[in-house]
Amino acid sequence: MKNYREIVFNSLQIGHENAVTRAELVQKTGLSDRMVRDIIAELRREHCICNNQDRRGYYIPKCVEEAETFLKQEEARAKSIFYALKGARDYVREHKAV
Repeated sequence: MKNYREIVFNSLQIGHENAVTRAELVQKTGLSDRMVRDIIAELRREHCICNNQDRRGYYIPKCVEEAETFLKQEEARAKSIFYALKGARDYVREHKAV
C-alpha cells in the first residue's frame, strides 16, 4: 500500500514563491482533490504547511517570517469564525432557558 501522506508531503516545495496549488498536487499525486485536502489537514498536525489567501498554493516555509504570516492569517480567520457564531450561541442560550 502506498504511503499517500509521504507522496503529498514530498510534492510540496519550500518557500512561498514555490507554492503548489491543490490542482497541481492532484495532478502530481494522482489522488482526488478530497484526499489531498484531507491529507494536508493531517500533515498540518505534524508539519508547518502554509497557504496564503493569494491562491498560489501550499508550501513549506523557508523562514520563520513565512510561518508567522500564515499563523497570523489563520488566527484572524479563526477569530472571525468564532465571532460569527455569536448569534447562534445567543439563540441557543435564549431558547434553552425557556
